[in-house]
Amino acid sequence: MTVVRPFSPEDVGSVTGLLLQDAAARQACDPALWALKPDAGTAVASFIEGATQGGTPIRHGWTVAEEEGRITGVAHSILLPVPPIYAGEDGMPGLLMEDCAVAPDAPEGTAEALLEAAEADLREAGPGCCWPRSCCPVPGLRRWKGRATSR
Repeated sequence: MTVVRPFSPEDVGSVTGLLLQDAAARQACDPALWALKPDAGTAVASFIEGATQGGTPIRHGWTVAEEEGRITGVAHSILLPVPPIYAGEDGMPGLLMEDCAVAPDAPEGTAEALLEAAEADLREAGPGCCWPRSCCPVPGLRRWKGRATSR
C-alpha cells in the first residue's frame, strides 16, 4: 500500500536517487538540454538538505510516496515570493516545481496522490492558487502536466 507523507531528513538519499533517475530520463530525451553535471548527486542532495532544513528564504514543501519502505515518488512545492501587488488578496501563489518525480514502477495513482497531498499542503500554507509545472514529457510525469487548482 502506498503511503503519502511529508518528507523526513532520512529520505534525502532515496529522494536524491529518484530525482537522479528522473534526470537521466530527461537527459535521454534531449542530452544537450538536460546535461547532467558530474557531481549531480552531491548538488541534488545539498539542495534538498538546504531546502528542507530552512536554508532558503522560500517556503519549500516536500511530500513523498512510499511503497513497502521504498520511496516511489516525490512532490516539491514552494510559495513563490512576489511583490504584494502580484500576490493578490489570497497571498503568495503556490507552485509545484519541476523536480517532482514518480518512479517508473510506482503503483498506479501515485502521481495523483502526491499531487493531491502537495496541493493540500499549499492550501494550508496559504496561497491563493497552485500552478504545477513540468517541462519534459517523461512518461511517469505526464500526469503532472496541465493541472491547476484554486481555493
